[in-house]
Order: sequence, then structure tokens, then C-alpha cells
Amino acid sequence: KASVTTDGLLGLGGDVIIAGDANAHHEDWYSALGQDARGCRLAAEIEDSDLGIINEDFPTRVTSTTTSSPDITLVSAGLLMGTEWSTRAALG
Repeated sequence: KASVTTDGLLGLGGDVIIAGDANAHHEDWYSALGQDARGCRLAAEIEDSDLGIINEDFPTRVTSTTTSSPDITLVSAGLLMGTEWSTRAALG
């Protein structure tokens, strides 16, 4: 099983936007599924970084049986105040 590390990614420096499907659940990015171990680890790493989560309280994954937010968008501190985030309807 492949493993992705956040070492280096969360410490890039400068103005950055990082978005991805982390398959991690945590209240910090409004996951309706609660928290899992991956989400807790990632939330702790984000807290120790210079990045902020810009997700708002909208699901990023919608199925016929549940909604969740496994996708996270992070921005550097310098971009936090001028960045807007929203979800869009599925493309198909």
C-alpha cells in the first residue's frame, strides 16, 4: 500500500494553495462522518504548519446515502483573508 507523507508539502513557504482528496475525515473541514485516525493526524500536521483550512460547511462528496468532506483545501496565511471557497455541482 502506498503512503503519502505531508513532510515538505505543508512547509513549502510562500503563497501556496494545496487542494486534494485526502480521504480523511475531521471536524476541522466539516466532515459529517466525524473524525478518523487519518483525519486526526492530518489535522495535527496542519495545525503545526503555516497553512489554514478554507473549507466551509459544505460536503465535497455526495452519494445517494451520505454526504462527507474527504477533500481539503489549504492556503498559506498570506492568502487566508482574500480567498473564497465553495463547492460546485458534480460534473457527471
